[in-house]
Amino acid sequence: PGDAFTPDERDLLTKYGRWLEALAAGTIAPATPAQEQFVRVARGDGEPATDFERVWAKVARERALRDVVVRTFQGLAQARADRARAE
Repeated sequence: PGDAFTPDERDLLTKYGRWLEALAAGTIAPATPAQEQFVRVARGDGEPATDFERVWAKVARERALRDVVVRTFQGLAQARADRARAE
């Protein structure tokens, strides 16, 4: 976890991040009602209510932001390459 996370959030993600990711991705099936609720929230079908759900929502927002930044820079690189070819 990066600087966007509090020390408690980083600790939670360090301990449980891979497990949360596997639940959210469907790699492992939820075994409890709380895990089923986490999966619903992770898929956008509910508002985060627990620390796990809130931190995972934050992970999703950070990933989405990162993806936008990456696509923007890729687009700029492509535009520069196109301009260089045109010149």
